Amino acid sequence: MNRTTLLDIILNALDETFDSTGEIYTFFDKEGRLSLKNVKDMRVETGLISGNTMQNYSYKTTIDSDVYNQVKLVYGNEETGSYDVYIQKDSDSIRKWGVLQYSDAIRHPDLGKVKSEVLLRTSNRLKRTLTVEKVIGNTDIIAGCLAPVILELQDFKITNFMMVEKVTHYIKNKEYFMDLIVSGGDFVV
Repeated sequence: MNRTTLLDIILNALDETFDSTGEIYTFFDKEGRLSLKNVKDMRVETGLISGNTMQNYSYKTTIDSDVYNQVKLVYGNEETGSYDVYIQKDSDSIRKWGVLQYSDAIRHPDLGKVKSEVLLRTSNRLKRTLTVEKVIGNTDIIAGCLAPVILELQDFKITNFMMVEKVTHYIKNKEYFMDLIVSGGDFVV
């Protein structure tokens, strides 16, 4: 018997929601209660992350993982005894990087076109990782929220809200700061 935990079921549903709609939802504990919110509804207007509010940052780009410029989804059609294939691709980035293909089976044919379009739109870009260290602390900033970021990096400037993927809060000797990993816009973690 194959057993699945409730948390795995919830996380799989959130992954399917993102893959089919591009919408990101955060599942989190808020004061002892489980909560589910769209990240669009989790903006923190205070707690600016900028060169003036942090001590250090690390920035990396890659196409080695979670970057795809061709999406191939396959549905095993029992009625016809054949396979329905849904392919979306971006010829410009294929010329630039070569073929980076994502392949998966789907359980329902209605998902093929929409899911392949969403996956291509959300994964056909450089994977950029930004880690910021010793940012002035803010208790409103939790994993899954959107925090304001203004930074100049090596190849571009960020001036938008970014999703907090991970945050660690440090309080010591009357000092309060945070280390964060953020994503959003052109950033994908």
